[in-house]
Amino acid sequence: MGLNMKERKPLLREAAKRYQRARTKKEKPMILDEAIAYTGINRKYLIHILANAGKTAVTRMGKGYDTIQNLRHQAAIVYCGQKKRN
Repeated sequence: MGLNMKERKPLLREAAKRYQRARTKKEKPMILDEAIAYTGINRKYLIHILANAGKTAVTRMGKGYDTIQNLRHQAAIVYCGQKKRN
């Protein structure tokens, strides 16, 4: 089915709530089948979307020069902020 993103997002958000609340292995495939029918998204990708909806991704910091400079800058701001409070 050809839905655009504005139409698809609320449907996936609701399906994700139902998918995460599903307690049995019989409920989850039924929810997946419904979501596949109205979005046309690949099954494995849809499982990933529904299972991880609402969760924040943790990113790893790089080891480059810019990252080190940013950390030093943040530490300096924190140090200055603590110094002013005393």
